[in-house]
Amino acid sequence: MEVPRWHFHDLRRTFRSHARRIGIDRDIAELMLNHKRKGLEGIYDRNMEFGLRAKGFAAWEEFLVAIALKAGVASELDAPL
Repeated sequence: MEVPRWHFHDLRRTFRSHARRIGIDRDIAELMLNHKRKGLEGIYDRNMEFGLRAKGFAAWEEFLVAIALKAGVASELDAPL
């Protein structure tokens, strides 16, 4: 299958579009994309939420593996089963 006009940023956009659906909090998804907090929150809340980010990345991995399994390409991608 050919994907026309694909850009790396499309991966970030795809992640952000699906993050909430798979249970990743909006603020954590923004941190996972390395977006900075804005306004007063950015000044006062310096917690980087590494534990929640790790859980978010694990949820994203599970989501992608499920897609790979459904498409029958998980073994070709060395996806964790």
